[in-house]
Amino acid sequence: MTPEQIRNFILESPALKAPPGVVPNFIDPPNLRNDPLTISLLLISTIVVWIRLYTKVRIVRKPVLEDYALLLAWLVYVGAFHTYVFKIHLLPTGVHQWNLKVKDLIHCLKLFHYAEIMYALSIVPLKAAIIFQCLRVFVPPGVRDLTFWACCFLLFANTVFYITVIFIEAFSCVPMEAIWDVTIKGKCLDRLSLHYISAAFNSASDICVLILPQRAIWGLETMRTKRKWGLSGLFLLGAFACVSSIVRLYYTVLLYRSHDVSYHMGQMGIWTEPELTCGFVAASVPVFPRFLNHVRKQTPFVQIGAALGSMFRTENEQSEKQPTHGEVQKIGAPQRKFVSDVDFHDLVVKTDGTETTMGSEESDGLKEEQDRRDVVVREV
Repeated sequence: MTPEQIRNFILESPALKAPPGVVPNFIDPPNLRNDPLTISLLLISTIVVWIRLYTKVRIVRKPVLEDYALLLAWLVYVGAFHTYVFKIHLLPTGVHQWNLKVKDLIHCLKLFHYAEIMYALSIVPLKAAIIFQCLRVFVPPGVRDLTFWACCFLLFANTVFYITVIFIEAFSCVPMEAIWDVTIKGKCLDRLSLHYISAAFNSASDICVLILPQRAIWGLETMRTKRKWGLSGLFLLGAFACVSSIVRLYYTVLLYRSHDVSYHMGQMGIWTEPELTCGFVAASVPVFPRFLNHVRKQTPFVQIGAALGSMFRTENEQSEKQPTHGEVQKIGAPQRKFVSDVDFHDLVVKTDGTETTMGSEESDGLKEEQDRRDVVVREV
């Protein structure tokens, strides 16, 4: 047989010997494909990012560095990372390797290789945006405290680590095609160990980014405990990203110990999507109160709120609750308070009266809200 015939024979062979009693299924194998989940996570990420960008550009009118970093992360996430995610779904993803031919495995490994690089390119600006936001909120200009140095260290460590991972991932084999083509002999680094180290570092950095704002929030002595819980909850949304990264680490360990590469790569890859989505949510949600306040002020929402409020109030309740002269009437029944943009602004004012960078940059947009805080109770 000629070398070309030998290669074609290998390409048409099963990629892995099936377990005893299992018949390979090359036509319609079981898989982990979940298009509705992928599309839902993509939509959530897109919505929260554009709410933040709209708020900072059109309402506050002061976009800052983290907004540009978040936009860059989203562009890579949508334009590059998800391009390969949808291509992987067409394989489909999460197929046991004995249900694949060698030629299918090669295609699978190639797509996962580029998806890993796009993931790293997206996570760098995303984590940078979150860290920049922590610096702007919790560190006044000129202060060099523990929070400042912790943010700087995390920013430096994440940037250097993921850039290193990108280069190692891209050039881990000579020739490069040997990364995904098992029929080509080449000199390669231990890429499974690289995935293991990357997942472990990612989980650790996610936990550090989660803890960082909590320390600053609970260190504010003059803030009420109830308000601390509200602000803490905003930043604790990043806990879901930590859970996703830890689960991803678990499946990376399984990948490291198994010969069923295609299946465990599918499991590992599935958890990168909720991890990134939770990161976008955590980076965007602090501006949601300001956005909701803006939306509630629009005429259609005010009219609808007044109509609904009148439907559920009796005449006696209305007469008892008529506003006195100089007061602003509340619309609707009393409900649970939420953290407003004024509360978020109060967070960035330290106990010594020094205002942080974010507070000073957005003060023009928040002064009017603070003036009305004494007479208007902001309710959901």
